[in-house]
Amino acid sequence: MSETEQGVLEFFLNLYKLQLNIPEDAHVEAGIELQETQSGSSDHTYKLWIKGRGYNKNRRMAIAPLGEDSGSKSKCYKVVYDDMMVVKIPPHYIKNFDEYIESINVERRIVDRLSSHVECIGPSISALFRKIPRFATDSDLKPEQLERHYIRTLKKSPWFQDYLKIGGRFVFFMDLSKYSFLGHVIEGMHDIGKKLNEEIFSQFDILWNLLAFESIYGSENAPVFFAINEIYNDYEERANGLLKKNGINVAVYMYKKKEWFLLYLAGKEVQADEKSLPQGFSGELNNLFRSVFCGRLTDVDVYRSMMRSYVRQKSFKQNMSQFKGIIINILELLYWLKKRGVALRDLKPDNIFVVGGSFLQRASDFSLGLIDFETAVIWGGTESGDIEQPLLAGTPSLATPSHLVPNSVIQDTLGNLPRVLQYQDWYAVLGMIYNIVTGERLFKKTRRWISETWRNMQRAPRLGMSATDAFKNSSLLFWNSAANEFRVRLEVKKEILKAVEVILPENARKLLEWESFESRTVILKKMTAVISAQRIFISKKSHKDLSRSSHQTIRRCRKNWESGVHVPETPSETRNQIIRFLNELEALKLEIETWGSTINSLRKEVTVISVHDLLELLFNIVFSAMYKAEWGPLSDADAVAEVTFSDGSRNAPEETLAYDQTISPEETVSYEQTISYEETISYEEDVMPEDDEDI
Repeated sequence: MSETEQGVLEFFLNLYKLQLNIPEDAHVEAGIELQETQSGSSDHTYKLWIKGRGYNKNRRMAIAPLGEDSGSKSKCYKVVYDDMMVVKIPPHYIKNFDEYIESINVERRIVDRLSSHVECIGPSISALFRKIPRFATDSDLKPEQLERHYIRTLKKSPWFQDYLKIGGRFVFFMDLSKYSFLGHVIEGMHDIGKKLNEEIFSQFDILWNLLAFESIYGSENAPVFFAINEIYNDYEERANGLLKKNGINVAVYMYKKKEWFLLYLAGKEVQADEKSLPQGFSGELNNLFRSVFCGRLTDVDVYRSMMRSYVRQKSFKQNMSQFKGIIINILELLYWLKKRGVALRDLKPDNIFVVGGSFLQRASDFSLGLIDFETAVIWGGTESGDIEQPLLAGTPSLATPSHLVPNSVIQDTLGNLPRVLQYQDWYAVLGMIYNIVTGERLFKKTRRWISETWRNMQRAPRLGMSATDAFKNSSLLFWNSAANEFRVRLEVKKEILKAVEVILPENARKLLEWESFESRTVILKKMTAVISAQRIFISKKSHKDLSRSSHQTIRRCRKNWESGVHVPETPSETRNQIIRFLNELEALKLEIETWGSTINSLRKEVTVISVHDLLELLFNIVFSAMYKAEWGPLSDADAVAEVTFSDGSRNAPEETLAYDQTISPEETVSYEQTISYEETISYEEDVMPEDDEDI
């Protein structure tokens, strides 16, 4: 147990004393005992107990660090004490109550901006004080009135402020009594351990009936059936001997023998009922199993592998509608974040909670709410047009290098600060959607470049490098890795990602259409700049033809120059420059036409898209805004051939990294060398999608 977690537990032990109205000077003993740890997770259940002076009370509470350390710099815990709440402990001491209230108000401003369309929960005093008996009677007031009432009380009676402190520092409390975290929902969908046991135990008759076995698991698995039956026959013979040795009627335990076998086959030690069996029988029985299974481990592994594969496929089909509903609601969330001009910048399943609905079968049955706005920033509709500098922070597998540099560096290198801030959330959504369907991280390897980016930014001044150049270098390495890992992982999971298709709701369709149009516009501007910068085809007609010709036309022209067919005599150096230019232009044309095709698809009244294609679209939108070709070419140097996949195993908790320091950017100078050469190419009409109004 960490020191911080110990502090949270002691805080709630003291709260328990308050609820029991135990005087502070009462001589009582109190303690905390670990009761259980949830298998495969960091959830712990504790017993809080108090004894002495007529008291003999105890109660249970549960605590767990939020999945990926929710709350950028702060440490967050999910606590179940009467109901569920989040305790957020900032890394720096907040000793002044006014500063504490201002910290709450900073997050409240984001909450107020979003709350008309998105359910949001920010820190509040009432989340805790309604649990304290002397203040609970005030809870009939409306939430806003209650919060103001508590603030006035705490200012008038400062000694009550200690109720809000752990280890002498103010901490934040958020009430989630009505909700469950999206991260826990996703974990539950991909936790096949319990489902695997249930499937094995359901085979009480199937495992001894070949026709029934083949009808469920396929005739190709008949050899598995016979192998397990051979193991059972060996076990049954020895088990009968063990029962007889202990003077037990074998016929009475015919049913139990199969039950014990299935339990051990599922990988669990057998705990026989010692009340009706001799003491120590369970130990003898487990030794018998170990002896029987020892020589047939390969057959047992094949059986368990077959069952895991079957259960995983069965679970995938059962969860299909939940996958779709969650994905649609995540896209809806992105729509409202854009509409309200807010970037969360640490968007992840453990900062999202589920509102309404128990089974999440249809998107309309529930929605997604937000918690923890410590890293958030308003980028749209500010009065002065200035965007505040947000906290430099990010969860590695869901963050980009732009999370770790000041606004000024982003503006200098990427040119559109609001767009980049917005797409920081889009990059996180990429990872979240992949995780929803596969149960795995998308950028499992690329995340290492987030810490490396910060180290590079720190080293830059000592190396005489500007923050801008350091960011460019780090971004090139990052996007090399991200593009390669994205391609590899989508290919590995292509079948299941293609199998999940969603019908885009109106808001999501409009959002993706507009952002695709924006991405196309960026490429169009780049194409125009490339054409204007070259000094080979310089007439107005040439520029017009180059701008409006299709990529096939440019491709034919390039091939003519490469083969020397239908082109004028030209010095080899100039000819090579022409080929390089046309090659670059051809690639840009192809991008423009691809975006045009995407836009046309999104303009259909009913747009159905697979998760595979949705991920590709989201990645291309983000990539077009955050990677600049002039930084250097992408390569396969950072390919992820060595990456292994866990096929649905849980992800280990991942800490959100936050950084206090920033580096001031320096100006850089660039120039282009130009040449002159005149040549025209034929023009072909290129169909351009019409512009639409901003959503």
